Amino acid sequence: MKLARTSKTPGRTQLINYFLINDEFYIVDLPGYGFAKVPKEMKKQWGQTMERYIASKRKKLVFVLLDIRRVPSDEDIEMLEWLEYNEMDYKIIFTKIDKLSNNERAKQLKAIKTRLVFEKEDVFFHSSLTNKGRDEILTFMEEKLNN
Repeated sequence: MKLARTSKTPGRTQLINYFLINDEFYIVDLPGYGFAKVPKEMKKQWGQTMERYIASKRKKLVFVLLDIRRVPSDEDIEMLEWLEYNEMDYKIIFTKIDKLSNNERAKQLKAIKTRLVFEKEDVFFHSSLTNKGRDEILTFMEEKLNN
């Protein structure tokens, strides 16, 4: 099932997109950062847009999507620190896990942990190609909604 259009080009999401699910809650897609090939001024505007959204009084859970093939960038670390500073409930989803073997994944997680401290319960692993990890994420979201 496709909820939204996707692109292989980073930086395509340039607005806040709201998806109403079962007339109960929204999934909100915020503009990305990092690998988007857009002018710095546009990235600055995205930051202001995200800041306004995060500062809103709505109850939120933020999922930060990080490509497991890359060690988190300074921008990734800043985003996570900003979420913590604002006392936001968030989880990390490591994406593209289908692109690495189990051996490569273990090696890459070791490299990631040189920049980022996390516990197993703080992260999810997902592949949009195989849907691996999808059920765990959906179960977590359902539990959060029922609390």
